[in-house]
Amino acid sequence: MHNPSRSSHYSQLQPEDRVTIASLKQQNYSVRAIARQLLRSPATISRELLRNGWSWPLCASRPLPSR
Repeated sequence: MHNPSRSSHYSQLQPEDRVTIASLKQQNYSVRAIARQLLRSPATISRELLRNGWSWPLCASRPLPSR
């Protein structure tokens, strides 16, 4: 699990984290709310959502079309 006291230490998102992010985003949780749930930076959550096809602003109602 991510340790907020070691901010210089980078740990990758686990597959379970990615599933949680997608699930919470579909339930209209904000990026900041998801970040709080996972004890991660909102920037980490934003990058993950953008990397996986969500459009900016990160709204559950507007995912990018699949390629």
